[in-house]
Amino acid sequence: MTAGPAADILAAVVAAKPGGETRPGQEAMCAAVDAALASGEHLLVEAPTGVGKSLAYLAPAVAHTGGGGDARVVVVTATKALQEQLIRDDLPSVAAAVSAGRPLRFAMLKGRSNYLCRAKLDVTMVVGVEARLDFGDDGVSGALEAVQRLGEWAEKTETEEYLSE
Repeated sequence: MTAGPAADILAAVVAAKPGGETRPGQEAMCAAVDAALASGEHLLVEAPTGVGKSLAYLAPAVAHTGGGGDARVVVVTATKALQEQLIRDDLPSVAAAVSAGRPLRFAMLKGRSNYLCRAKLDVTMVVGVEARLDFGDDGVSGALEAVQRLGEWAEKTETEEYLSE
């Protein structure tokens, strides 16, 4: 793989991992993603499990942010499990590899269906749960208790995000 910021980031991450080893497929993918980002071309990559695809696209993505404070990259995944892997394992490794040069901040967003809609909660608290919830094993009384606990939590949580639909 040709030397450059993306290759350097990938090499640093691999070297820091216990038992980390160079993978030719990962290096080739990293170089291809790097070139596609530089040229603005589209790229489709298919590779088997274990190649190290996540790091192969994260390293050039971070390299192409240029270290600017407002530079952002959005990574879209098909599964929450992959999102969690990126947040738990891969992005902290990449952040450690670039930390000397600049801080790397990242966040996971799971889609609006995973967040509380206060307007719907308010309607449910006023109108009731009969038409809104799957009652589960505890029936209507269990659903009412769950909505009450959710309302109490919503009153004391510090996180508020509003997304337009």
